[in-house]
Amino acid sequence: AQIFIGFSQDVYQLLFFRVLQGAISGFIAATLALVSTSTPKEKVGYALGLLQSATAGGAVLGPAVGGILADFISYREIFFLVAILCFIGGGIVWWKVEVSTEHHDGAEKPGVLQNFKYFFSDRQLRLVAILIVVAQGAALMIEPIFALFIEGFNTETRYVSTLTGVIFSIAGVFMVFSAPWWGRRNDRLGYKRNLIWAFGGTGVAYALHIIVPNLVALGVLRAALGFARGGILHALYSVTSLRSPSDRKSGLIGIAASLAILGNMIGPLLGGMIAGQFSMYSVFAVNSALFLFGCYIAWRAFAEPRHARVAEASEVLDLAKAEETARTS
Repeated sequence: AQIFIGFSQDVYQLLFFRVLQGAISGFIAATLALVSTSTPKEKVGYALGLLQSATAGGAVLGPAVGGILADFISYREIFFLVAILCFIGGGIVWWKVEVSTEHHDGAEKPGVLQNFKYFFSDRQLRLVAILIVVAQGAALMIEPIFALFIEGFNTETRYVSTLTGVIFSIAGVFMVFSAPWWGRRNDRLGYKRNLIWAFGGTGVAYALHIIVPNLVALGVLRAALGFARGGILHALYSVTSLRSPSDRKSGLIGIAASLAILGNMIGPLLGGMIAGQFSMYSVFAVNSALFLFGCYIAWRAFAEPRHARVAEASEVLDLAKAEETARTS
């Protein structure tokens, strides 16, 4: 699909090949399912946090490298480079990834519609769905206007693509480092508390974009934003995994990943509409309000999933056994 995009001759061909790319890009959902089904419950948070760190690493390199290349080569060559990277990734998966072929007593696995019904019949999973769409949609609202936002600081327009890519990627750098840290906290302390802090911190960071005075302060703010955002998406995937029966886990994780993609699609459209109708700063106000709304949902209605604190409970039990042994010896 990337090769076809590179050869596109008009906007209609570009639209068609972008739709084709979206239809066949299921590797994120497959990776999430693979990690969640092959990881012990007490370490799901850390494992998915590490995966989120790898994903954020790609988000760091992508805008930064893409912005630099856009200033020095044509846009078409970038699509061909991406195609080469996709082929390399596919080759690595083909040769190195081993998939377990477990069967569940010969029972037929639930279909897509059955998984959707199960997902939205569970109250906590419905809340997860809302939080995923809100988190991804709100975060991507600023994409259409971020270059204009950077230009507002009286920067050199010749290098605006590079500046936009680098500053945008600062958040991704801190997501790389914070996601495993949040994952360990999820396994140790539970998900609800961390989601409240992560959603709240992200909402405050986006609100401060409205008053940030210069690019240096913006860079620091983007770092704080990335640190807070690193605790959101993988935690919601972990909750989905913990609340999923073993025979539905892959399907339900796939639905959660699809909801994230839905948020990715809604966010830029909504952000562009708000900026066009009101102002660029209105976008930051709205996406900040959405994250604070997610914080409120996590605080008021979210419940810890079963097995969410298995590791902590196990440590407490081991400590109690050790104290009992010490008293009797």
